[in-house]
Amino acid sequence: MKHGLNFEQCLRDAYQLLSPNNVPDLGNCLYRAVVDLGAFRPSLIRDAVKTRRVLEFGAALRAANGPGRHIAEERLLKDLSGLAYECCLTVQEARKKSAPDAPPTLESPADPHEPMQVLRALAEFALTSIHFQRRYDTFGGRRRGAAFGMLGRIARVMEVPDALPLATAALRKPRSIESLEAAQFIESYLCARDLAPDDQIVARLLKLAEVTPSRVTASTTLEALVKIGAISDSEAWERFDDWKQQRRPF
Repeated sequence: MKHGLNFEQCLRDAYQLLSPNNVPDLGNCLYRAVVDLGAFRPSLIRDAVKTRRVLEFGAALRAANGPGRHIAEERLLKDLSGLAYECCLTVQEARKKSAPDAPPTLESPADPHEPMQVLRALAEFALTSIHFQRRYDTFGGRRRGAAFGMLGRIARVMEVPDALPLATAALRKPRSIESLEAAQFIESYLCARDLAPDDQIVARLLKLAEVTPSRVTASTTLEALVKIGAISDSEAWERFDDWKQQRRPF
């Protein structure tokens, strides 16, 4: 953390930049304000109250207009995903000591209270981000993608059942990064619970891998299908070869 940073002042400064003002280079100032808030991430792991205040700012940022909003929001989502990852590590380490043979997603009274409360708040924020809509939202796909990425981490230690149908629906967007992150979420969710995918999930993953114009999305989706036990390695390679063949210039 930068020397001399004060959480309350940083939060006030960030909110002020969301109000109509004549600050020069407003977009860069807003981005720097979010970076300053990110410096408090280590302390947020065990402070659910402060985390919720950051998330309240995140909701205000998400709904705001003005230059630099998307860049600042993208940075905040990245920091929140990092916070989710660190909280998950804390919970996993505690569970290894208290119940080493228990399923990884099984919650127990021995779980560290604050990190679990932080994860619940992050999951709620991520789900709200997926549902959020505004007209002419050029950042919508990336926002939802980042939210699925965050939920994929959270799903390794706690239940987020509402996210699975949302991720399944997002697979129908082959040109958006949202579908890539949704496929990775489904992989994380099912593998953490040792669950077999239903027919609808498999069909949509196969269709996404077939029709997406993105090489990364195609390969990642096929890898997810292998990991959840829906197809074999050899079938994945055959399907990826077909994908490349169909897009080879004549």
